[in-house]
Amino acid sequence: MTTYYPGPGILITHEAVRILVPEPRTLPISELRRPYITRGTAYLPVGTWWRPRVRCYELRAIHRGQVVTLFACPDRRVFGQVTRALVRAVEAYRDSVAHAVVNGT
Repeated sequence: MTTYYPGPGILITHEAVRILVPEPRTLPISELRRPYITRGTAYLPVGTWWRPRVRCYELRAIHRGQVVTLFACPDRRVFGQVTRALVRAVEAYRDSVAHAVVNGT
């Protein structure tokens, strides 16, 4: 298994994006469509409440017809690393599909 980004918060491999927070879930790379970047508001815990605290970058995609937020982070450097990892994972997936088509497997 090739790991492109090892967390925290998200694990990106050649097969899937594993979102670790706020609710763990796994989205196969093959099911992600049109990933894009937007700006949003991160919600941080304040006591027992979640309140908007900081502007952040968000990485989103379409999964099974629904817009999903894959990752959100106010740190531009970390966000860039995660975004590049997703690009590399999608490229690797496309290359493997093309290779399978050419070789008939």
